[in-house]
Amino acid sequence: MSNVFIKSDGGYAQSGFQVRKKIGNCVPRAIAHALNKPYKDVWNDLFDLGKANGLFPNQESLYEMYIKQHGWKKMKPQRTPGGRLRKLKYFQCKNMTALVRTRKHLVCVKDGKILDTWNSGRYAACSYYIKEEQ
Repeated sequence: MSNVFIKSDGGYAQSGFQVRKKIGNCVPRAIAHALNKPYKDVWNDLFDLGKANGLFPNQESLYEMYIKQHGWKKMKPQRTPGGRLRKLKYFQCKNMTALVRTRKHLVCVKDGKILDTWNSGRYAACSYYIKEEQ
């Protein structure tokens, strides 16, 4: 069973920012999807945390710090039976929400749906983050 791509900007269009093409906002967009928070709130939170720590919002160390504050933990990549990294299209995510890192991208995958502005399903899913059990 493969995941389905659903085109979504994570609330960017409703944020009041000027809509532009290819702006490199995958981090706040993916996190907004995963946390069910407004895009602009996530964007502001990331920038505030970045200013306090001298980091940029799209740096893995910063967004990892942010999502850990919200109860998420990092997981090792899923692999095929042959040991290769599983492609995002085949990432096993039934009944869960995950923030998945590919080589240069962060995307939210919810219950078999890749939520993004473009279809990144052909890329290898590297490490990922899931909400820790309460």
